[in-house]
Amino acid sequence: MNMPCTQPTRRADGSQGSRIRWLSVVALLSLSSIVSCSDPNSTAYSYGGSAACSPQCEGKECGPSGCPGESCGECGEHGSCVGDACSCKHEKCGVACCGDGEVCFDGKCCSTSCEGKQCGDDGCGGECGKCDEHFICTAWDCVYQPWCGDDNCDPGVGEDCESCSDCSCVPPEVCFNRACCLPSCDGKECGDDGCGGACGPGDGGCVGPQDECVAGRCICQPLCEGKECGDDGCGGNCGYCFDLAGATDSALCQANGTCCNPDCEARECGDDGC
Repeated sequence: MNMPCTQPTRRADGSQGSRIRWLSVVALLSLSSIVSCSDPNSTAYSYGGSAACSPQCEGKECGPSGCPGESCGECGEHGSCVGDACSCKHEKCGVACCGDGEVCFDGKCCSTSCEGKQCGDDGCGGECGKCDEHFICTAWDCVYQPWCGDDNCDPGVGEDCESCSDCSCVPPEVCFNRACCLPSCDGKECGDDGCGGACGPGDGGCVGPQDECVAGRCICQPLCEGKECGDDGCGGNCGYCFDLAGATDSALCQANGTCCNPDCEARECGDDGC
């Protein structure tokens, strides 16, 4: 069905007339508005005198807007419009549907890159995988990281006999200065064993009260300071005392280690002072 749209015209004699423009009712219903009869070149339409068509898309992601030729949005090849919202086959990113293998990153669908990678960044804010305990990610590969307790001594990562049981020394070696050391006491009865220990009893000293360790041997050091005679503490003498006849006489050695000199001058008998 067509409907007339009259527009004023002027005849050759100056009187007014009108001409009729016919519009299809079907066309009118499909347009947003009726063409204005006042302007034969007008493309602005109104229907029943209403304003231009305004899309009705509030709360919608997709589907018809209510205006011819316009929609509220498209869901793309990886989704479909269901009830004014996009239903995605895979991950949804805002109103967009990501493809297989894509993830939403920084508001956009992003294709992850993990081929040939065991770990590390996938290029889309995620990871290609995680390494097991005692492995670290190096250039997208999980590389074993030695650790104390793996039954292997690994000096390259700072393990030694003081810090890690994996590096324990095998007797007779001992741990000294963070390394295993073999004590050396051959031919020694005292002194340092070369590994922080001692040769001989105790702390490497000698048993005798006057002994001193000299070149790995215990040597008794005579104690004769202030003494003229008597035992030197090492089985020897600090000196000898002589009687008036010039003969040695140990009886003249007093307890303080000095010799008593007999005084019998002008005496025929009695005590000689010693």
